[in-house]
Amino acid sequence: MEEFMWKGQCADKYHAVLFDHHTLDIQCTCLLFEFRGILCRHCLVVYVQEGVKSVPDKYVLKRWSKLQRRRHTYIRVGSNSDKEEANVRRYDALCKRFYEIAEVACESDNETHCLFKKLDSIANDHGLSSSDNPNKGVQLDTANDCPIQTVSSNECVHNPISIKRKGRPRSTRLKSIVEKLGKRRKATGAKIKG
Repeated sequence: MEEFMWKGQCADKYHAVLFDHHTLDIQCTCLLFEFRGILCRHCLVVYVQEGVKSVPDKYVLKRWSKLQRRRHTYIRVGSNSDKEEANVRRYDALCKRFYEIAEVACESDNETHCLFKKLDSIANDHGLSSSDNPNKGVQLDTANDCPIQTVSSNECVHNPISIKRKGRPRSTRLKSIVEKLGKRRKATGAKIKG
């Protein structure tokens, strides 16, 4: 049970927690784990009451692990140690080279596909599976020359089409009388002074 304020009055809110003793599966109606990937306090209280000493591994997502590789760790920072600084220098050099290659390869559809194949091969050589690849399923739509993402073998999701804004164009905005008079005064004042 939680207390919360609604329109200036206190109210009680109840959450139901489903717990399986055999598999240690747990689910709460607040759905915090489903939305944020963190077990809510309701589930943790039930684990404590049931005498569970450790949270099952399936509820500790990979993104919360210290072993998770994060790209922002390679950004140059003044407080990096010498070992980290060497990693950052190597990372910067590799990125610079990759950008140079990408600039050349993006000029044609064929070159882009060849580069993707070579990058997949290199990724496999270095132990990265295709599921780790953020560009998996990304192809170029040859008609529009824009990236499309393949959802399944039969479906393609295209980028949204840009449309004009509704309403009056910004350049032809109606001006108030005060604005018009102010511009006239400035224009006539500039002619007299000049």
